[in-house]
Amino acid sequence: GSPINKAEFEYLFAVEQAYALLPYYEDLSGLTLIGHSHLCRVFTVTPRSVEEVSDKKFVLDTDKKYIISVGSVGQPRDGDPRASYVSTDGKVIRFHRLEYDVEDTVQRIYATPGLPNYLADRLRVGR
Repeated sequence: GSPINKAEFEYLFAVEQAYALLPYYEDLSGLTLIGHSHLCRVFTVTPRSVEEVSDKKFVLDTDKKYIISVGSVGQPRDGDPRASYVSTDGKVIRFHRLEYDVEDTVQRIYATPGLPNYLADRLRVGR
């Protein structure tokens, strides 16, 4: 769902898209986790600005709100085929990457009737 409308299915890829959240600043949680983009992205939001954070580990600032796209355990879109996820202790956000047997997964997809081969092919390159 969207941070604005939980019933809507919207991607949040870029700072420009995150700017659309400014009119809803007061309605946003301090930390909003989103998915389905298959990208690791962090946007900080204040009442007047949006910035993208590139650090893979950072401390949450209580004067900002955060929208974090947590990545993907499969079908990544950032050129890194490893699984990705986020962890937090409530104060620090950490992005993680894990190796897994991509080739085994590719072969299982090829062997599954009805699954398109491109789902397997892009696992190898993470796109």
